[in-house]
Amino acid sequence: MYTLEVACGNMDSVHAAINGGADRIELCAALSVGGITPGDGFIRHAIEVSNVPVFVMIRPREGDFVYTQEEFEIMLKDITRCRELQVQGVVAGMLHPDGNIDVERSAKLVEAAGSMSVTFHRAFDLSKDPLVSLEAIIQCGFHRLLTSGQEYSAPTGAACISQLMKQNAGRIQIMAGAGVNAQNVVSLIQNTGVREVHLSGKTMIPGKMTFKRNTLTMGTPDSDEYSLAVTDPHQIQNVRTLLDSLHE
Repeated sequence: MYTLEVACGNMDSVHAAINGGADRIELCAALSVGGITPGDGFIRHAIEVSNVPVFVMIRPREGDFVYTQEEFEIMLKDITRCRELQVQGVVAGMLHPDGNIDVERSAKLVEAAGSMSVTFHRAFDLSKDPLVSLEAIIQCGFHRLLTSGQEYSAPTGAACISQLMKQNAGRIQIMAGAGVNAQNVVSLIQNTGVREVHLSGKTMIPGKMTFKRNTLTMGTPDSDEYSLAVTDPHQIQNVRTLLDSLHE
């Protein structure tokens, strides 16, 4: 069986992912910047309504993955809170300024997670040497690595992912993510050997505002307060159908 994880940034997306056939939810806020830790209320409600495991992104801010001691302590507190809420898994990772994995502190994140599953996220794709980084992540005790193969999309990075799969030799799960869709998921699996894929399957829908003030934005000049990115259940269902059609 192939596992389908869907990144969700709002409750509409959580429902769409589940209805589309997701095996697991990665819960994030601010997916447009790669995801940060979602709020407590969002986490609690997603767990209450979800019939599939919910993994929570542990990332205290947007930007790079080199964190101060204060930010690291926030991450530990967020992991502790997830454990208290009986979240099934967390998604985290840290780098050193030189592009190597921050092994010491990443291992402490794994330790703090206790019995929760722990995924090292795409901070890996910004690391210096993928094969060295893979060994460091295994050393830390992570259960899973999410990667695009250090390229813009997982299909583009398929050669690197395949190399990682060979070196890994089943020691942890490697999940391919970024740019995955129904048009490329089968070839991605065939070219890499991964058994888990990650996508958001998002589409933009109009917001509910009828009055619009077009003279300003709340974020960057190209931000749009009058539309919302949500997971499309049909995109998820199409990928699910293709995964289920693959022979073991």
